[in-house]
Amino acid sequence: MTRYGTAVMSFLFILILCSGLLIGCSDEDNSPAAPSLTPEILSVSPDTEVVLNNEFQLSVTAEETESMSLFLDGDLISTLEESPWSWTISPDTLASGDHEFTIIAMAGDKQATFTRWVGTTNEDTPLVGMPAPDFRLVDADGNSVLFSELRGNRPVLLNFWAAWCPPCREELPLLQAVHDTYGALGLLVLTVDTEDETANGQQMLQDGGYTFDALYDMHQRVQWPMYREYVLPTNLLIGRDGVVVKRGIGVFTGYISDSDIEAVLVER
Repeated sequence: MTRYGTAVMSFLFILILCSGLLIGCSDEDNSPAAPSLTPEILSVSPDTEVVLNNEFQLSVTAEETESMSLFLDGDLISTLEESPWSWTISPDTLASGDHEFTIIAMAGDKQATFTRWVGTTNEDTPLVGMPAPDFRLVDADGNSVLFSELRGNRPVLLNFWAAWCPPCREELPLLQAVHDTYGALGLLVLTVDTEDETANGQQMLQDGGYTFDALYDMHQRVQWPMYREYVLPTNLLIGRDGVVVKRGIGVFTGYISDSDIEAVLVER
């Protein structure tokens, strides 16, 4: 082969190689990224007292999402094509009992899914009549606290809340009033802040002068995985024997009554 022919062949080889590289670049996956879902807590409207008269608001934040579908107990409720990704669920839709919400977000042929469980009545929530799960969290000073050791043999009003939650903020003075009335008689009023950052809750309790006990669950290891509670605020009354006596969701306005609290205080 002549020197000229060798040069031509080398040029063609380089051209083919470059073309292959270009083709390889053009074959990259340009489909939409998989959606990323960040579930927000199922919350109850703050102006009603009876659980089954409430409207439930379920919302999520999402990235790279083209559509989102909500399923209740496996049945499609609706599909949204744009944000805000939020649904209001009427009390007629939520019959008493336990329910499973599933949200599926779509982006191209990719999807993300998360499921939430919610119980709507005292009788049907799994923990009423059962021992309250023990847990270890931190207090405002970063000290590790075991619930069973803090409780001892005292009855407990256990509250799950977050500083960003308006009905939670609304009920803080009500919880303080319960503490002021029954704390000296042996009732432990304990709030568990479920936020990722503890500073907001700590500052709110400090500014409000609240003196009930408070722990912080920045990794959300207690409310959802252990207590199967997805609503804020939620309150549980626990007897001296550690068994959950009563439970309610929404602002603390009578679903756990004074007589309920006095009954667990006289138990021995």
